[in-house]
Amino acid sequence: MGEAARYAGGPGCGLRPGGAAGRYRRAAALAGACALALLGGFAVAPVAQAGPAQGAASAKVPAAGAVTAASAGKTRLPGASKPSTEYPVALSIDSVSPSYLSGGSSRITVSGTVTNGGRKAVHDAHLGLRTGSGSPLHRSDIAAVAQRTDPVSGDGQEVPGIGSPLADLAPGASRPFAVTAKASQLQLSTSGVYELAVDVKGSAGEDPTEVTLGIARTFLPYYPDPRETKKTQIATVWPVTHTPQLVPQNLPDTAQTPVLSSDDLATELARGGRLNELVAAGGSLSKVTWAVDGDLLDTAYAMSSDYRVQQDGTQGDSAGRSNTDPGSGSDQATAWLDLLRDAVKGDEVVALPYGDPDLASIAHNGSGIAGLKTALQRASSAGDVTTDFRLRTDARSDVAWPYQGHIDPQVVGTARTAGSTVVLVNGSDMPTPDSVWHTVNAVRPIGKGVKALVSDAVVSDIFAGDLRTPAARELAVQRFLAETLTITLEQPNQQRSILVMPPRNLSADAAATLAEAMAKATQGRWADQATLGTVAKAPVDPDANAKIPSTAKYPKAARAGQLSRQALAGAMGIQGKLDVLMQILTQPEHVREPFNAAILRSMSTAWRTDRPGGRLYRDGVQGYLESLSSAVRLVEKRSTTLSGDSGVIQVSVENGLSQPIENLEVRLYAGSPTRLTVYRPTPERLAIGGELKKSIRFPAKASVNGTVRMTAQLWTTGDNPRSYGSPVTFDLQVTDVTNGVIWVIVGGMLLVLLAGVRFYFQRKKRSADDPDPDPEAEVSPEGDPEGTTARPGTVDEGNPPQEGPAGGVEGPDRTARDEKVGP
Repeated sequence: MGEAARYAGGPGCGLRPGGAAGRYRRAAALAGACALALLGGFAVAPVAQAGPAQGAASAKVPAAGAVTAASAGKTRLPGASKPSTEYPVALSIDSVSPSYLSGGSSRITVSGTVTNGGRKAVHDAHLGLRTGSGSPLHRSDIAAVAQRTDPVSGDGQEVPGIGSPLADLAPGASRPFAVTAKASQLQLSTSGVYELAVDVKGSAGEDPTEVTLGIARTFLPYYPDPRETKKTQIATVWPVTHTPQLVPQNLPDTAQTPVLSSDDLATELARGGRLNELVAAGGSLSKVTWAVDGDLLDTAYAMSSDYRVQQDGTQGDSAGRSNTDPGSGSDQATAWLDLLRDAVKGDEVVALPYGDPDLASIAHNGSGIAGLKTALQRASSAGDVTTDFRLRTDARSDVAWPYQGHIDPQVVGTARTAGSTVVLVNGSDMPTPDSVWHTVNAVRPIGKGVKALVSDAVVSDIFAGDLRTPAARELAVQRFLAETLTITLEQPNQQRSILVMPPRNLSADAAATLAEAMAKATQGRWADQATLGTVAKAPVDPDANAKIPSTAKYPKAARAGQLSRQALAGAMGIQGKLDVLMQILTQPEHVREPFNAAILRSMSTAWRTDRPGGRLYRDGVQGYLESLSSAVRLVEKRSTTLSGDSGVIQVSVENGLSQPIENLEVRLYAGSPTRLTVYRPTPERLAIGGELKKSIRFPAKASVNGTVRMTAQLWTTGDNPRSYGSPVTFDLQVTDVTNGVIWVIVGGMLLVLLAGVRFYFQRKKRSADDPDPDPEAEVSPEGDPEGTTARPGTVDEGNPPQEGPAGGVEGPDRTARDEKVGP
């Protein structure tokens, strides 16, 4: 990747109904409970002792309720009351052990922390467990429980015989707790998911009345007999991506030392860092589909040996040791690449397009931008080759992953252009119809040979939130187990296939939590780990929604974060300038590869979460290309003089690159072509060595004295010549050229003189041929002077006379006129 060319909810009695069934009954119970609470009492609904048989979770409660919850935002984890005057105690559940029950003899322990958030001491208190209505929950019921905060009637009563005393708590004091129970004590009726709540009852301050002081909730999967149930296949996308760090600059040394924009990646690749923990977590699963950006692999490989890091404010400058710092992550990068290669062995690997270009931004804002389609196709090919080579695997490159899985017809069309036949789609974009009472399979044909693999939005969003605390991670695991077991029991004789699609920037905590949840669901024997390929081959559910949402339905929040048309045009503008530079380099491959990669990085999906960083990266790439291009330039001239009517005009070209250049010529134009004619230069085509100058000589001829404005411009040669760089203008002073009027006068005088000379010689010749008679000579009787020779046409003595037409002798005039010349 080197280049040689270098230029040196608030409290209340709210209850979310679980579905259409029982809505009015629950609303009535809620109204009664709220009324009693306002009167100073607390109503508790009796615990239901009977429940549906195994598989009753398939009762007709719309599965779409879960999707509706997801469409409002991130999936809510089970709620708890917040400290208030009425409920001063806050509880957090840090552990449910085991995470699910598989038989009546099993024991379960719920532990966590209790805190007195009020202003009065809590005394004579104890902790108890509740299991809600005592019946298995549907997916919509699970969503409703997760929305609760303060105690409500739907939480049920405390299970008798279970609990532990709680020592007095001063205001602000915290204490760990643990409550243990047998499955048989919880009176779980059948396989399914139950609410599991821990509450604190006691008194606060001087009032001895025992009341509920606080509550926290989670979910308890109960699955004692899995033999007759078909496991749900769960495919998980495991993203290995990062914001681009590698820049097109290298140091001008023999090693072509690579340069990064920052050294943040070293921390993420190190043990305990996000990418290191993410790979370790994914590697712990038996089956997972890795989604890998080849640019990250190239960057890690570049870091595995010596590398440099740009200093602030030098992004567009040529890199040198004075404006870069040594990188610190060589060992970490080497170890991480080895870890990743081991983790992906035997797994399905998806090669994302190189640099992970933002498909949605390109689809919505890239129409008509020249070269964008070609760049996207090139990214797909480069991502495939790079991933195969760096990971020593056989990756698939036919999968498109738009930002957060949001699609519309334009996004799908762009994915198809990139060569994708599978598109990963957010479940909230293609929700299950309300008339469908079960969770449908992920695969949907959406036309023109393309399949959509639609994620389960609720399950996927569990891992999009903040999971840094043990309590949050525990609740996320329990929510995942609850959702997946419920899916399995909706239609126990029909195998379901779902997709879990976490965010691209999956955190280390979320990755570890997802891996733990997947492992426990597999151990519980209601789910199997699968790949995208397996899920894509599952039967298409006829009840599934296969309609691509319209462009108008594309989420506003996702659209607001897109790369602008200006940003995309700027990235492709780099390509246009790069193409011109390539025409003159003798070693273009040293520049083409790093800049082509940088162009793709400039359009990365990762810039959605770091817009300033993306802008800085693009500006740096453009600035560096400008510095390379401007290193080949015309040397400035202010003015020059042409003495006489002809001479030579000299123009110099400087090559500031370290490699030779060719395929250039200089064109020189006169502002007044009638006053100055410029001829072909010597040499006509340029070939200049690295870091050298060359002068070009233009013969010229002037017709008048004075100043002529001259313009010199570099042009590439070949089939598609283009102007190169900025023109140079200068004044040419023409001197010592004779005035044109004088030339006219002199020319006229010469013509007169020549005419006079000719007239003179003609007179002289005529005088010699016909002299005047001598006045002193004697005259013969015929009037001729004596002693003269005969005139032309006369007969000299001794010559016979000429005969006229009448046979007589003619006079001299007639004879002269009728004389024959020639034979």
